[in-house]
Amino acid sequence: MRPLRGESNRPVTTEAGAVGRWGMLGSMSTRCPLHCDFCYHLGNPPEVITGRIASLKTPHMVRELCRQIAAGNYPAFDDRVGEYFANPHILDNIRVFREYFPDDQIDFTTSGFGLTEDRVAALATLQPVFLQVSLNTADAATRRRIMKDPMPEVAIAAIRHLCDYRVPFSGTIVAWPGLELDDIANTIRYLDAHQAVSIKINLPSYTRFFPISEDFDTFETWSRLTELVRGLRREVATPVTWEPYFFDASPFDAVVVGVVRNSPAARAGLRPGDRLLEIDGETVVFLEQARRLLIRRDLADDRRRLTVDRDGCVVSVDLVEEGGRDHDDYPHKPRGHSAVGRMFGVFLHQGLDLFALGQVRRRLAERPAGRTLLLTSTLLAPQVEALFAMAAPLGPGEVTVSAAPNRYFGGNVMIGDLLVASDIVEAIRLDEAAHGTPDLIVVPGSSFNDGRDLVGAPTSDIVTATSAEVMILSNARILV
Repeated sequence: MRPLRGESNRPVTTEAGAVGRWGMLGSMSTRCPLHCDFCYHLGNPPEVITGRIASLKTPHMVRELCRQIAAGNYPAFDDRVGEYFANPHILDNIRVFREYFPDDQIDFTTSGFGLTEDRVAALATLQPVFLQVSLNTADAATRRRIMKDPMPEVAIAAIRHLCDYRVPFSGTIVAWPGLELDDIANTIRYLDAHQAVSIKINLPSYTRFFPISEDFDTFETWSRLTELVRGLRREVATPVTWEPYFFDASPFDAVVVGVVRNSPAARAGLRPGDRLLEIDGETVVFLEQARRLLIRRDLADDRRRLTVDRDGCVVSVDLVEEGGRDHDDYPHKPRGHSAVGRMFGVFLHQGLDLFALGQVRRRLAERPAGRTLLLTSTLLAPQVEALFAMAAPLGPGEVTVSAAPNRYFGGNVMIGDLLVASDIVEAIRLDEAAHGTPDLIVVPGSSFNDGRDLVGAPTSDIVTATSAEVMILSNARILV
């Protein structure tokens, strides 16, 4: 059978596409000089498409790419990764980009290596810029040990410099077992003290290829980390979350995780734990709907009215963005930045994309199926099963929700974005052996890019493995 491709619902941040014009230049980074104990490259098999080392881009190359983009000829971009500030041309590359696109936001991820005060000061003149800093620890000795950083003080001081020069950033901590809980807590406090927009804790994961020296109990370790985060949320002002969030939290409930400093949400008194009931009069049913209502461009760009449930009481708050690009509300919207897409400072986790299930509903309305097999990840399967137990059916017939274990990557990986075609084929075979061939099989599309998985296998491998009709959803990558 031919696979069905659902409609695209990926966000578009600029007219150049979902990646933005900066992203279309490809990676500006080069080989990372650090050797982190937890680097995901260590767990990648050679055939995995991601994880290639980025090539060194020069200002001349960037200028030529910018000319193409400005003319509407969008080049094919590479997704190779490395360290931005290991590229000696990075600031000159940004300056060239700014000649062509003075208002486009520049986003990139860095370990903080080479992010000296001089470079931060230069970034402050090239706004709008947003950094995701993988700090991991605010203790120099620990950073030297777990990241093999020869100059850990530079990255730690960079957090202070970013705040001083009003360059917005978020902080990331990979909570590897080599980090003590007290160290993680102190790093969260350090990031909070220097006005990070948000802080993310990556729950430790590894593949079967990873040379891990000491195994750990995933459920126990992850539970201790999420408990730590919940406790610190009462202490710090910065929104703190973990990933994958659907461990120990609902992907459906529209609950405020935190509010960004100096944002409309902060000024209006919105609080962590507030449950969103309405946005501009529209009833909020699930989390991802709330996110879309907050960023919808056909509504007024500078204001929203929220109705929330706060400890059993219904409260209404008005969120109003003040001023334009020249107005400074650091860290929410520093001078030179646009307020568009910032969700008024309301920090929500990314939820399960229930809009994608509309594709299945429309397909079943056109051609009813006796049995539909809906595949999802090991982590998310219980949540999806609970959803179908309480929600209206997708259509006539039976819907079976089944987890596709991450057999290829193995280890303690259990998220849908890292499923490969062979994982899905095996899950289909096991289901058909137990229940017979379904009429329709629904596969999450976040595992595939241009019809191929991370090891290069095509979706046709799934289609030819079954006589059932296969529908591949167009759902965004959400680490589930």
